[in-house]
Amino acid sequence: MIQLLILANVLVFVGEVFSADALLSVFALWPPTLSANNSGGVFVPWQLMTYAFLHANAAHLVFNMLGLYVFGREVEGVLGTRRLSFLYFSSIVSAALAQIVCAAVGLQPAGPVIGASGGLFGLLLAYAVLSPNRRVVPLFPPIPMPAWLFATVYRLRRKASASSSCSRKTATVQAGIGRAPRSQSRIVRGVRWSFLDSVLTV
Repeated sequence: MIQLLILANVLVFVGEVFSADALLSVFALWPPTLSANNSGGVFVPWQLMTYAFLHANAAHLVFNMLGLYVFGREVEGVLGTRRLSFLYFSSIVSAALAQIVCAAVGLQPAGPVIGASGGLFGLLLAYAVLSPNRRVVPLFPPIPMPAWLFATVYRLRRKASASSSCSRKTATVQAGIGRAPRSQSRIVRGVRWSFLDSVLTV
């Protein structure tokens, strides 16, 4: 399953390269608040899933696919293909819904959302729950740490990245392209943890 997901992401990225912004305007996640402002795209339900197969550039794709390969294989080996698929796609949808809510209440600027990071974070949480003390060596910085700490650091870094890139995202919205990380409230994160626990114990 992980290999198929990686292949699908790579093929879609190739399509992005040759289609300019055509795929982004249709398949990126355009929050309804952004659609109402006529900022370049219109929200449609399928975007809750399709945005996760689009990427801003080659580096964005490579890092997400590397994480998907490293952690996804381990999680699939424990959960099996069916439960991994359910966990991955449910994480994608929950991340999209969280982004829509945060944009609607003004917790962050509304912008088109792309990238598999929502699904990747769901797999990373599963990995940390299944093997909390497994040693992980991140690329930056290359310091060994237990999986539970890596998941925490990853989340905090993504949150800091979201906060520091507000002006940049606003500019990319006007250009019709954007890469907005998932912004989630404490309630949404709590729901995800509860959901994850139920999936792992089925």
